Amino acid sequence: MALWLVVVPIALFQHSPLPWASTRTLGIAWEMWNQNQFLVPLSNGRPDPSAMPLMFWLVHAGWAVAGVNDVWPRLLQAALGLCWLALSAALARRGASTSGAVAQWVPWMLVAMALPHLAVLQITEDLLTAVCAVGAFYALSGRPAWCAFVLALSAGLLATGPLMLGYVAVPLLLGPWWNAAAQEDSRRWYRRARLSVVCALGLFLAWAGSAGAVGGAGYRLRLMTAEIAQTVADTGPTLQSPAFAAVLAALLFPWMLWPRLWRAVLSARGTPGSAHRFAVAVVAPGLVMAVVAPGAQLRSVVAVLPVACIALVHALAHQDAQGGGRRRAWGPWPIAVLLGAAGISLAWLVPLLASRPAPPAWLQDLASHGAGLGMIFAVFGVLLLALPRGTGAQMRTIATVAFLSLAVCHGLFAWLFAPFLDVRPAAELLARAARAGQPVAQVGRYREELHFYARLQQPVAEIAETEVLEWARAHPTGLLVHRTPRGADALGAGALYARPFGRHWMVVWPAASFLTPAPATTAAHPVGAAAVSPAGASVGL
Repeated sequence: MALWLVVVPIALFQHSPLPWASTRTLGIAWEMWNQNQFLVPLSNGRPDPSAMPLMFWLVHAGWAVAGVNDVWPRLLQAALGLCWLALSAALARRGASTSGAVAQWVPWMLVAMALPHLAVLQITEDLLTAVCAVGAFYALSGRPAWCAFVLALSAGLLATGPLMLGYVAVPLLLGPWWNAAAQEDSRRWYRRARLSVVCALGLFLAWAGSAGAVGGAGYRLRLMTAEIAQTVADTGPTLQSPAFAAVLAALLFPWMLWPRLWRAVLSARGTPGSAHRFAVAVVAPGLVMAVVAPGAQLRSVVAVLPVACIALVHALAHQDAQGGGRRRAWGPWPIAVLLGAAGISLAWLVPLLASRPAPPAWLQDLASHGAGLGMIFAVFGVLLLALPRGTGAQMRTIATVAFLSLAVCHGLFAWLFAPFLDVRPAAELLARAARAGQPVAQVGRYREELHFYARLQQPVAEIAETEVLEWARAHPTGLLVHRTPRGADALGAGALYARPFGRHWMVVWPAASFLTPAPATTAAHPVGAAAVSPAGASVGL
């Protein structure tokens, strides 16, 4: 908890909220707040049936006290992470009769992995959904607390929609298989499970009915299916993809490289205990949801991760009881080797690559501090090699080293790459234009990335490249936002703003510049070859 409270807030404020997930959440929260509409999430002026309200309500609660800001949403993420860790430890103690000392291993195991860091550093509903899911698992474990389960399930439905049912359906159906209380009286278990789900759905439908009455017939029709449809339809790698499996393994660092854990898992014998059966009932459907719904991959994995860690901790505890895995060969030497290799790369390989002709600017910046950074990772590796042989001591040291290593890596990201994802400079320009009454349009899809920081009062028009001239003629005082792979010379071609944005450029053009015929050159421009372009601008993408 102390590590989390010190390191995570620092990481959260090393850069501005990133597009597109964090800025979308802030944009929707701002629109609801600005229009005094707290029932229906609004995205670019329209009711958004894929957005559930609970995350925005929590943001609004902080804004009601301190005003509209981007500090509270980030602190909210840190607080949700603390709740997630605390509930995970409580679940380990309650769910499988684990001793207090062993149960404390679970949050140490969680805090060392990159997945929770990805969830906490983005202002989205992913971590909130994970908190609700772990709260529901906690209420079901041991002697079930059905009222608490109703509250957790209701909150989850308001956080992520009907997808929340996917996390609890299989544990409820298989209750007599993993829960001792359900084995004693399975009829009572299923009767109370049905009643609890009906009550939670009733609370969710009460909001949905009220929101549907405000949002209109089209919103009401799409409300129950849009969240599932969007998460299933979202493009991206799934768990069936070898690339995603490799990424998932990297995100489970450092435990994937701890031989003692592998020995504990592979040497497990006998009938699976209640903790392992509970893990199967929870983790398997979570991974299936990550496969069929790419848009919910992060929240699905983070939601079931504590239960998987509980099963792994039980395997480690059983190995300790048998006196196994104490040889130094089962220690964390692979992690130490990897950290040492990272240190050598930073101190030697990065400066070597930066010395070649025309290196990227970020590589030159990294090379200027390569020796110091390499020394940090080398020290981390040495600390792991000097570990005592006890499982608890090794786990705490590995977790601390991994946690601090992730903090260093995030610091490097914030220093080298986050400035190229900062929407605030462009938002300031659009804010001035909006105050002057100038309309704004974006060429291509708009994802709410500018709404919050520009404090926009009106929607941003989304237009295709073929509609640029028509929009410019209709709004000659307006501004056009365009993301393009070529924008280095856009300022010389009449653009008001041009800056690298991720792998592309974000360029803001005055609409009037499209109404003056000029010869084509090489600047990035959002219109086709037959269109009129501003002086010096290119006529093609």
